Amino acid sequence: MATTACGGGLSMAELKPCPFCGGEAELEHDDIGRGYSYIRCTHCGLKSPSFIKAFDRASDNDAANYWNRRAKHED
Repeated sequence: MATTACGGGLSMAELKPCPFCGGEAELEHDDIGRGYSYIRCTHCGLKSPSFIKAFDRASDNDAANYWNRRAKHED
C-alpha cells in the first residue's frame, strides 16, 4: 500500500492497492488550470476521476477517499 501526504496540512491518507491489479497507488497532480488531484496505479495505469480544489476543500482527500471506496459484496 502506498502512503501519500494530503495537502493543506491534513494527515496522511493510506491508499488501498489498485482494485484491478493490486498494484501500488499514488497521488498525482495536474496543475493545469484550477489544479486537479487524482490517484493512479503505478502498475496498470488505472486512474481515478480528477477532483478540483474548491472552496478550500482539499482535493487530495477527495481523490483518496474515492479511490479507497470498495463495493460491498453479498454472499
